Amino acid sequence: MKWIKDATEGIVVAGGQGNGNDLAQLSDPRG
Repeated sequence: MKWIKDATEGIVVAGGQGNGNDLAQLSDPRG
């Protein structure tokens, strides 16, 4: 999520596109 100062909602910048290896997709994240 990305939040702009004083915003009431965030912007999704990753995920929401199903599984995959594209930059905007999340698949098997590890930390």
